[in-house]
Amino acid sequence: MKKALQKTPEMLPVLKEAGVVDSGAAGYVYIVEGMVMALRGENVLGGTSDEPELQPKSENVPDDSLFNAFTPFSDGYCLEFTLQLMKTEGYNQNFSRESFTRKLQTLGESLALVRDGDRIRVHIHVMKPESVISYARGFGEFVSFKLENMQLQHSVRDAKLQKQPHKAFARVAVVNGEGSAKLFGGLGCDVVIDGGRTMNPGAQDFVEAFSRANADVIAVLPDNKNCFMAARQAADLYSVSKIEIIETVNIAEGYYALCMDVPNSDDAAFRISQMREGVQKLSSFAIAEASRDSSFDGIPIQCGQTLVFFDGKICSASEDSLDAVRDAFGKARDAGRDFDSIFVLCRDANDTDGQDGLRALCEEFWPLADVSFLAAGQPVYRYLIGAV
Repeated sequence: MKKALQKTPEMLPVLKEAGVVDSGAAGYVYIVEGMVMALRGENVLGGTSDEPELQPKSENVPDDSLFNAFTPFSDGYCLEFTLQLMKTEGYNQNFSRESFTRKLQTLGESLALVRDGDRIRVHIHVMKPESVISYARGFGEFVSFKLENMQLQHSVRDAKLQKQPHKAFARVAVVNGEGSAKLFGGLGCDVVIDGGRTMNPGAQDFVEAFSRANADVIAVLPDNKNCFMAARQAADLYSVSKIEIIETVNIAEGYYALCMDVPNSDDAAFRISQMREGVQKLSSFAIAEASRDSSFDGIPIQCGQTLVFFDGKICSASEDSLDAVRDAFGKARDAGRDFDSIFVLCRDANDTDGQDGLRALCEEFWPLADVSFLAAGQPVYRYLIGAV
């Protein structure tokens, strides 16, 4: 498999030009490699020093406002730890996996226990974690430890799954970041799915969103090609509503589709057609920073340069961000694109210098266009521009 992976650049020219292997194929290799390691009893989670450290995702932090002094506490805690059995004085040397397991079963539920040499890995749901902690420390000390309030977790999940009042038509969109969620909510989007930085929600995320939307017809704005398959799978699984997927490829298209909706109309087909028509008319520019040296469509790219994508294809790259945008705008104008309205979704609303430079360029190339800047907070692009 690894040999085949190294050949993928020869199979697809765009991979060869970028100097990378196929990411999906690489992921599949890692999955099978992990299975083989597990079957051999090797430490799958060990990692190596040259692997990037994974940072915790902020979107996974629960909203603790859903737990307060009057919240009924019936779900207890989820306790996970790795215990190092100690051979020094002061610890019980007569550890028995069987008796240790039996004792924990009397203290909690959903017990999972794995022994790896002189380390014990434990997962257990328990009302009184201190009883498990005290008993375990009789045999050793914790190498890692995690305690989570399951009552809070269930409250968060219940809030997410809470259905809205039934309606004839609803809109579900995928966004990344709290700013984008607020922006879409301000346009009346019924349910937003935070896809995180990768914009890769699963089919179950869509199904849960459809359930919350609770409508006869649901328009879905995936806002990324990565989401298309999951959205289609969810549509096949969910038979309660008629699901219409409008294949938006970025949040600028999703935003404009919502702008083109006609909320006061009772004709769902008309509303869908208006949203689709808006997406078809919209052109988009995405401005980002290159994370490595590469080459795309004959354009050499150096790490740190500003990249500009026009309608999904790389258009320019430069050390100077305004030069890169000027080049991209010029190519769009040369291709006959004339815009009356331009909106800019900003990663950093406080980047006033960058916004002033961008506004000046918009006015230089399309002096009659109305230009607006919106705080979107999306983490991938510095600016995402929609123009029509």
